[in-house]
Amino acid sequence: MASESVRETTAEVEREILGYLSLRPGAQDTQLGITEWWLLEQMIEHSMTEVEEAISHLVASGFVVRFQTEGTDVRYGINRERLVEIRDLLAGNRELP
Repeated sequence: MASESVRETTAEVEREILGYLSLRPGAQDTQLGITEWWLLEQMIEHSMTEVEEAISHLVASGFVVRFQTEGTDVRYGINRERLVEIRDLLAGNRELP
């Protein structure tokens, strides 16, 4: 079982490396460079997508609100009107909608 999990993880890393190289065919690096830069960059890209989806869901659920003033980037913060509900959710007393 453990070797199957290692194979799956290795296959995921292989796909990440190939994905990086397919977008940058001229790229070359050491094993350390691949680990520190290529895979980290891929993780950040995935994380950005996941964060975007999570924020969208939280805004749609009303737990988070958007703030924007002219000439600034959109910022997000807690919806204070739902703070008690949010604390219940974090305490495990309820689930995200």
